[in-house]
Amino acid sequence: MPAQTGLFRAPDAVDNRYLDRLRDVSFQPVFILGLHRSGTSILYKMLESTGRFNSVTAYHIAFYNQLLRNHIEGREEAAKREFNKVLRQKNHRDRGIDRLKMSADLPLEYAFLLGKNYLFNQLNERNFAVFEEMCKKIQFIEGRSKRLLLKNPWDFSNFLFIKQKLPSAKFVFIHRRPLHVISSSLRALRVLVNQRTVYSEMVSPLAREAVNNPALSALGKLLLSPPVPPGLFLVVEQRARDACYFLRNLRHLSSQDYVNVRYEDLCSATERTMDKILNFLAIEENPEQFNAFINPRGLSLCPEVKRFQGYIQRRFREYRTRFAYWDS
Repeated sequence: MPAQTGLFRAPDAVDNRYLDRLRDVSFQPVFILGLHRSGTSILYKMLESTGRFNSVTAYHIAFYNQLLRNHIEGREEAAKREFNKVLRQKNHRDRGIDRLKMSADLPLEYAFLLGKNYLFNQLNERNFAVFEEMCKKIQFIEGRSKRLLLKNPWDFSNFLFIKQKLPSAKFVFIHRRPLHVISSSLRALRVLVNQRTVYSEMVSPLAREAVNNPALSALGKLLLSPPVPPGLFLVVEQRARDACYFLRNLRHLSSQDYVNVRYEDLCSATERTMDKILNFLAIEENPEQFNAFINPRGLSLCPEVKRFQGYIQRRFREYRTRFAYWDS
């Protein structure tokens, strides 16, 4: 069982005595995957709103080692109220890196429970048992009849491993203009190394260290400092490798196992895009309900991204061509 994150730590033994109840629990996973800052979070929230899925929430992450005990002993709502109270006390109205309203029920990526850094983790052989236990816990406490909706942008370049381990897995891939992906990533990283967020105080020890540890904080700020942040090139190269993996390996999936959508279409043609996803998942819902999630706002690129946009465009040339991002 992973070490529990954030403020609400508890000994493993709290839940260990109930683990035998997971023996016969199964799950049907649906993964939302895309480059980091491609829109996985808003799509996760939109699909979760249908009530057709179980999902990984902030509550599940923060109280992981207590989930079974809280459910069996009727402590869930009290724990969520405690979490939300701390959010109010610390004035964490959103995630800090975007405008998504923070609460105990906000869906989050499962990466936070996969390893020591609690942030940039992929599924692998070492942590798969933890992941499987997490999935079974959530199914046990939230209801076994629903499919399990999962997201982790760091597994965008890992879907073949996931399919190997979970043959029934389905994938919703979401894509976004590379320039905006890189710009948004740079802004998010700057927030994480410069400000106290819900991640640094309640979820991720790594994010906490990035703010509180003087040496790590100084290194993070140096890597991200204008006008030519070295971290920009690290981000571009990592995202470019992830995009290359996707393009090279998608052919190994059956067309029945995945659907591709673009973030831009999710925003500008919400009903049509959501209808495409719902049809893929064999779900009947009125796509009009999803318009309420879209809140258009002006997007501007970071000055550094503008300065190096030629380099970024070249690194994503094949990916841009595949998804018709001709102008960026």
